[in-house]
Amino acid sequence: MSVAFDTRNQPVTTDVHAFLAPVQREGNMPAVFDASQVGGFDLTNPPAPWIGIGRVENFRRTAADETLSVQTGTESAVVAQFRKKLESHVSFDLRNWGKLQMALASGGTQWNILEPGHDAEPAATGGVAVPAQPILAGSTSSLLKIDPQCGSRFATGDIVAVDVDYMQQSGYVGLGAAAAYIAAGQDRHPQADFIRRVTFNVARIIDVNGGDLQLESALLGGDPPTSAAMQKIVGFADREGGAFRQEWSALFFEETVSGGRVCYYYPRLQSVPPGSERKSAILGDFQAMLLQAKLLALPVADPQDGVAALWYRIYVPSACGA
Repeated sequence: MSVAFDTRNQPVTTDVHAFLAPVQREGNMPAVFDASQVGGFDLTNPPAPWIGIGRVENFRRTAADETLSVQTGTESAVVAQFRKKLESHVSFDLRNWGKLQMALASGGTQWNILEPGHDAEPAATGGVAVPAQPILAGSTSSLLKIDPQCGSRFATGDIVAVDVDYMQQSGYVGLGAAAAYIAAGQDRHPQADFIRRVTFNVARIIDVNGGDLQLESALLGGDPPTSAAMQKIVGFADREGGAFRQEWSALFFEETVSGGRVCYYYPRLQSVPPGSERKSAILGDFQAMLLQAKLLALPVADPQDGVAALWYRIYVPSACGA
């Protein structure tokens, strides 16, 4: 007797594609993803607010749940069980290095190294920077307008950070995504360009036309306010230390050979220190340096029934195998 099964519904995959969206930290509001959109999600041009961070390797999901049982009778028969702990982790490697990738893999605050000023005193994440360039009215998330006389300060290929001055406020800071947390009453107050040192409002210039600077990708925080300014970035840094933890909503897509899709939706993922990297052999003595990301899933209340949920696994069969 043979038992038939449909191989079209057997997921066979190759790559895992990762996407992030900011969590609104003030109210712990994650980016919402509708499971019915999995089949039409564009992996090359993701819809807002999702941002692609490339393919990930060694993608691994682990659970640390604990359950307890209620036993009764002389034979200690299990009559009920309940969950003692709800915990889940995600880990993977990133071949691409950039602002988002390093922040995801660092655990804590991630820094933009600003262009240093003349004779700036050395500092681990950059000394006093060249003064910020004001952003003029009419600027958008992909086109920055500045004083035309200052256009020569910037060139195609430059990376810039765009955000407001730090005005001695406390709480989360950063346009579009919480980039750092400043505790009220802390002993040392950051300088005016602190928010631009940590902001995720970062993009590369692809064209300079007088005072018009065209960006390669739209700023994460959208159109900048007229109170914003920009500074040139010469690199990125992260550090081990501090209490602030990056937090993101995340999607992980696996396309199957048969045409279906598997998607893992994590409403809230928080980076777990320490930041690390590993080397992967390419050819001979050449080795690729991969960022290693380790994240903890935090719970949200499912609007359907109010139950605490850490993640969702979604499977969409191919059209021929539905």
